[in-house]
Amino acid sequence: MSDKRATLDFNLESEIQDVVSIEELATAKPIQKESNFDALKKVSEQSGFISREAKMRRVKPTSPYMVQLNLKTQKGVKEIFQEIGARLGVFDQTTFEYAISALLEKEKMFDLIREMEEITR
Repeated sequence: MSDKRATLDFNLESEIQDVVSIEELATAKPIQKESNFDALKKVSEQSGFISREAKMRRVKPTSPYMVQLNLKTQKGVKEIFQEIGARLGVFDQTTFEYAISALLEKEKMFDLIREMEEITR
């Protein structure tokens, strides 16, 4: 191996004649006019293209139920709990709140009843 690198054999004499001036590159290119969005949309719908945009933006209401509680129960308790909610026409979190409130009233824990009422307002 030799210490010299191979040349790339560019013909620099012919390339010097083809050099582009910097002034040509520096000139601003004309900016295309913005298309009329409504007209474009109308033409596309007439051509059979339907907009994929949502007709109305859905706003999901914030839920007061933010804390997750995982419980282990005996077999069948989950089904009974869900059946209670189905019969009352409420979701599990509401069924759980009703159950807690009923237990507090049964055990006459008035301080916790007041606290529960403040939370569930």
